[in-house]
Amino acid sequence: PHEIKEMKKGEQHGKHIIYWPNGEMMLKSFYQDGKLEGSFEGWHADASSSFVRNYVNGIAVGDEVQYYSKEEAEDHYTSRIKQTLHYDHAGKLDGKQQTFYSSGQLQSEEKYQHGSLHGQMISFTDDGEMVHEANYQKGDLEGKFFHKDAAGRVIECSYVKNKKNGQYTIYHTLDEMYRKQIALSAFYEIGVLEKETVTYNE
Repeated sequence: PHEIKEMKKGEQHGKHIIYWPNGEMMLKSFYQDGKLEGSFEGWHADASSSFVRNYVNGIAVGDEVQYYSKEEAEDHYTSRIKQTLHYDHAGKLDGKQQTFYSSGQLQSEEKYQHGSLHGQMISFTDDGEMVHEANYQKGDLEGKFFHKDAAGRVIECSYVKNKKNGQYTIYHTLDEMYRKQIALSAFYEIGVLEKETVTYNE
């Protein structure tokens, strides 16, 4: 069988197992009175672990780890971790969350407080260059902000309660030495544009 599902009085109660067409296990979970309870595990078709998550009374709580398949992961990275998450008692993201490239290089990291972004958020290219940095307070952008897009354009500014505040600058990266030229300069006062100057067009 490709699926085993135990029922009680019309509700899922007991184990629930789903298999890949090749016979390998895909998903394994346990239900109590229609709600997920305990460990919920997944596997890739190559039988390598896909994810591990925990439920209490139908709510995801605690740590979750997701994995690349053996085929997706680069050979030298044996742990294959794709993403790490943490949930609070209400099932909301809480604490540090991380995502990784298949090489093992950190792709992004952000911090949550009971479902809202709270703290630093950073992102990197697959060779380790930081391309995004933002800071949050209970879901609102607060403080330093940096972003670099694929074309090399860089934005630097600051936020107060999710509104731009102070100097706002856009740069064009000129060469591999990361020399840059200002494309636009502006000044904001709590979200209100006070002054804008365009100094260079690529």
